Amino acid sequence: ERSEHLAAVGQLAASIAHEVRNPLAGIQGALQVMRRRLEIPDNQQIVDDILGQVERMELLVRDLLSFARPRRAEPRWCDLTELVPRLSRHFEEQATATGISIEIEFGEGADRVWADPQQLEQTAMNLIHNALQAMDRGGRLRIASRVQDQRLWIDFVDSGRGISSAVLARVFEPFFTTKTKGSGLGLTIVRRILEDHGGEIILTSEEGRGTRATVVLPHALRGAS
Repeated sequence: ERSEHLAAVGQLAASIAHEVRNPLAGIQGALQVMRRRLEIPDNQQIVDDILGQVERMELLVRDLLSFARPRRAEPRWCDLTELVPRLSRHFEEQATATGISIEIEFGEGADRVWADPQQLEQTAMNLIHNALQAMDRGGRLRIASRVQDQRLWIDFVDSGRGISSAVLARVFEPFFTTKTKGSGLGLTIVRRILEDHGGEIILTSEEGRGTRATVVLPHALRGAS
């Protein structure tokens, strides 16, 4: 167990070194250009490039910290009718720019859940972000909740490019990613969050037909007062 732990730490350190170095190089290059062009009023694009690289590093650090030192869940009643539309608005500009529509539907009795609000938000944001990235030429993202078998089911269904069976078998592995940007920890963290809540995530996909990510959580009336 100790050997496996040390190997994981080494892999983590290598990932940090690799991922942080590239954004830092981008920041350095942008700053060098800005220094040469300070007399030109319009430096907005250069500033945007810097902010984009800084945001990328912040997201990487957040994922790494969540993976290395997960926060203990502090559940309470979460109102899905507030949380889901709010997160969708966060991605509204990106969705509009790429011709993506976001549809939200809450089934009867499936409008709230007993969970840690920050971790539930992190889970939903990750799944929405993944869905939008899979639809670079327009499409539809449908978010729908329902109660079934005393559990709450939240489906995130996109009409994107889909995932091959070979990739699908590995998507929950730490640091595994097919993207040029990212830590490869997003779905790993999502699965751990849901398992800590006594739930699970079910991922199904077909190349060229889209992907369905289903969050499943207990729906017992805990915490009611």
